[in-house]
Amino acid sequence: MKDRRKDRRRQLYLYLKIYDKATSASLGNLVDISTRGIMVLTEQPLPENTLYHLRMVLPGNIMAQEEFIFDAVSRWSHIDTINPEYFNTGFRFVGLSPADESLIERLIEEVGFLDI
Repeated sequence: MKDRRKDRRRQLYLYLKIYDKATSASLGNLVDISTRGIMVLTEQPLPENTLYHLRMVLPGNIMAQEEFIFDAVSRWSHIDTINPEYFNTGFRFVGLSPADESLIERLIEEVGFLDI
């Protein structure tokens, strides 16, 4: 299957939590990130093509702000190959501002360690 991804994904050396903005419930942990989207490790599969309002807690010792609030659409959700009790869910960012894109690029630069 041909990889349709245009941006390279980066894993981070920190575990960053992702929360549902409306309920403050933990959605899972960030697995990797690109300027187009994220993959999150979740405990349950998430429905595809659903808009989520999310909040990511940023590492305070590196980033100037404490959190990043954004919208993303779930694109797919599959059983994790390493631990089948969890699911990997892919999200595509929606409506990012230039400032949001800069924040993501800085996050990747500061705490990213591996191209995948």
